[in-house]
Amino acid sequence: MVNNGNQNAGDQPPPQPKAPEPKAAPKPKELADWGLAIDPDGDCKFTPDGKKSLTIEVPGTWHDLNPRGDKLNAPRVVRTVEGDFSLAVKVTGNFKPNGRSQNPDSVPSNGGGIVVWNHAGNFVRPERIGISREGKAGTFILFVEREDFDQRAEHNAAYPGGDCYLRLERKGGQIAGSVSTGGTGWQKLKPIDTLWPAQLKVGLSAANSNSAPLTVKFEEMVFTGKTVPQPK
Repeated sequence: MVNNGNQNAGDQPPPQPKAPEPKAAPKPKELADWGLAIDPDGDCKFTPDGKKSLTIEVPGTWHDLNPRGDKLNAPRVVRTVEGDFSLAVKVTGNFKPNGRSQNPDSVPSNGGGIVVWNHAGNFVRPERIGISREGKAGTFILFVEREDFDQRAEHNAAYPGGDCYLRLERKGGQIAGSVSTGGTGWQKLKPIDTLWPAQLKVGLSAANSNSAPLTVKFEEMVFTGKTVPQPK
């Protein structure tokens, strides 16, 4: 038989299903007294109680601002600021990640704290962190920098656990962090030197790589500095 190059209709491969369109991130929402709520995956909940407190609920899936990779989907509330500033806040929650890690490269962890953001490749996080290693819970203060899309400075500190106060200050090209158990008697962390523009974004964030949901509550926030109004 001579093959003339034509195929019968029955010989055609079945049509392949189209790949689903990627889900668009929900539009950020302005929260009075707190800032712009950003929820990249659209699965977290922000509940402000006036100026008194802000609660962020995160499901039991991996949400992070990972300085080593591209996992930048942590829920956060930020404001645009210019020049030097100071932000202090009380961080409360049950930071005992006893489930399964959703991060394939690490133990289960969760936390909440402050973020100062230049862009996706450059930010600093002081955060109250809970981890679980071989069934034992631990806690510490994370103070880490992402620069040029990779982790750079890391000046962590021990912490006994429980509620804590975090403070972040910008003084020129230096970012200074502090931690306290009661809002006084601040323990200073080793500062991080930066080359950043005058305008940055600063606010609060929550992270979770544990299979159980996380609820973080921020209270007694005090911000000092110049907030830059954003176009609506």
